[in-house]
Amino acid sequence: MRHFVDHQAAIDSPIAELIKRVPIKSTNVIAHIRKALFAHCSTKLHYIERQHPFNTAALSDEDVSVDFSAVTTPRDRVAVIVTEPLTTNEQWTALQAGELKVFVDGRVLG
Repeated sequence: MRHFVDHQAAIDSPIAELIKRVPIKSTNVIAHIRKALFAHCSTKLHYIERQHPFNTAALSDEDVSVDFSAVTTPRDRVAVIVTEPLTTNEQWTALQAGELKVFVDGRVLG
């Protein structure tokens, strides 16, 4: 996975030029533009929104639980976008093929 962050306009950005030249192996696209995160699903994407009150999450691939209330504040909010759900005790939302979601401040819009 590659993650590029650039504060320049795409027309002037050397990172945007690099991305144009690098072959994309995945057809799922997640792009962070200014204050919004765009997630386009071609095959398989899931997301979850976490906010106060935070709970304990049980990881899917390890016998480990994470108590998010111990490391967050009531003001925190986050959206997590993944190809497979990471936890077994939380409700993940599956995106359909071709679906586009926009996230701002840890919330899905519309």
